[in-house]
Amino acid sequence: MRKISFISLGWHLLAIAVFYILTLIFFYPLTQQKVLKQHDKVQTKGMNHEILEFRKAHHKDPLWTSTLFSGMPTFQITTSYPNNVVVYIERIVKLKLPSQTGLIFSMMLGFYLLMILLGVNRWLSIIGAISFALSTYFIVSFDVGHTGKLRVIGYMAPTILGVLMAYRGKYLVGAGITAISVALAVHANHFQIVYFLLFILLIIIL
Repeated sequence: MRKISFISLGWHLLAIAVFYILTLIFFYPLTQQKVLKQHDKVQTKGMNHEILEFRKAHHKDPLWTSTLFSGMPTFQITTSYPNNVVVYIERIVKLKLPSQTGLIFSMMLGFYLLMILLGVNRWLSIIGAISFALSTYFIVSFDVGHTGKLRVIGYMAPTILGVLMAYRGKYLVGAGITAISVALAVHANHFQIVYFLLFILLIIIL
């Protein structure tokens, strides 16, 4: 891993600025009161209704809803966790960008940092990060509202980064990055992708 210097720090700050500005430009229509319909988001509003009404009437969350499939736990739909510090960590990671646009930014940032750790050229790391986050599949997923899945994917690269750093002797930093990244991935609440992430980590460990 490259030693941190003023030049490399400046380069990383430049990369972050590029990702931030590109995100704002790409999603400019969303800043002009325009809204994507996002099919899954529309369905989620219907699933949330019973839960929100219960929360409004009883000032607490129900733990089960019968409005989806044959019934399911509400933590997979919407549950309020007012004391969850991961919420605030995620806001910092996304530099306070709106949650939907911020997830694309976090995908760029995480992939860039992983490429830098692997010794990839700085310019190629920036280009690769942009190509990764704005790839067709992810944009289509964003358009239909699969934002939970994209949030977890965005934290895959930082998780791998933390594990690799630990294997390279940076135990505390590696463990810290891994712990925060996994916490963010679990908080995104799409456990199918978290499951796939575990397979990737298992391969790396082996």
